[in-house]
Amino acid sequence: MKLQADVICSICYKIIEKGHPTSSLDCQHCFHSDCIEGWGEESGSECPTCEVEKKEREKQKLYEEIERVRHQNMQLMKRIMHQQIQEQIQNYKNYFGI
Repeated sequence: MKLQADVICSICYKIIEKGHPTSSLDCQHCFHSDCIEGWGEESGSECPTCEVEKKEREKQKLYEEIERVRHQNMQLMKRIMHQQIQEQIQNYKNYFGI
């Protein structure tokens, strides 16, 4: 594979120098050939870069779900507080005969 610009190997985090043996996966991420050879066997993953990207997407989805639930809880708390205030007002009205 011929590199057009400096690329960092996401396994060893070193620049892949021109002329150094490289390997590219179906996803087009590029690595030192020596680095990627043992990666699949050790990690059970095809591409370390895609794995990180997938985890980031999953983390973002989880964060969005937490925010959605937090917002729902806030809305529910507002309704409960409003209802409790209305009940207190009615209790005072009844007590004072208003």
